[in-house]
Amino acid sequence: MCIRDRRNALLRRMAEGQTRNATDVLQILTDKLIEPGSRVLQRRATFITEMARMAQDIYFQDLIGGKESLRLGYLPGWPTNSRKTTDDLLRDGDWLQANANPAAVAERFAAELAAARPADLARGASTVGPHRDDWAIVVNGKNLGLFGSRGQVRTAILALKLAEIGWMKATTADTPILLLDEVSAELDQNRRAALLAYVLEQARGQGTAQALLTSTDPSLFTGEFLGQATVLAVREGRVTRD
Repeated sequence: MCIRDRRNALLRRMAEGQTRNATDVLQILTDKLIEPGSRVLQRRATFITEMARMAQDIYFQDLIGGKESLRLGYLPGWPTNSRKTTDDLLRDGDWLQANANPAAVAERFAAELAAARPADLARGASTVGPHRDDWAIVVNGKNLGLFGSRGQVRTAILALKLAEIGWMKATTADTPILLLDEVSAELDQNRRAALLAYVLEQARGQGTAQALLTSTDPSLFTGEFLGQATVLAVREGRVTRD
């Protein structure tokens, strides 16, 4: 059982009135959460920072043509999050993303755990920590989780998936396979053409080891793309090369 699970079990017993030595044990378990929890917070903030840079470049330069800006924000699971605006939450994430001092992160996490203790005791569960973290995709200052067109949401998710490939290649030296299922049908003509041009460019420069795109309508692919791709057709359960 991990430390958080042990802490939650103790909080449930305390909520049920079993308080013998519980306060001291709760403090011990809380203290043990701080060091590993702080490391998770820092590592996530670093990952989001790296992904955000790549996703913004892909979204802004390759998929949208400089018309919109994309921001990826880390939303740490502090106890006051439910009462904060997206901008406030992003500032909390910015603090973590900019702060490379483990001691400062541990101090902040300890303070948040202390502030959350009354809520933890009332609910019988840990209400603050990495398990409560979230993230936001912001385009032109608007949180796509709350606002944004379908095209913006689809394009932003594509930018994240493409950035993930770049991140994995840079981190592991292995290049993942890109698989996009029926994605062309979900985009307008301009975004679709930009995506296909990006995939071709990456294939030429070996940015991806292999890209597999599927569609029930071949006309959604540009002539340039089809001319450089291996086209396979599935008819009545048989795969043939067109």
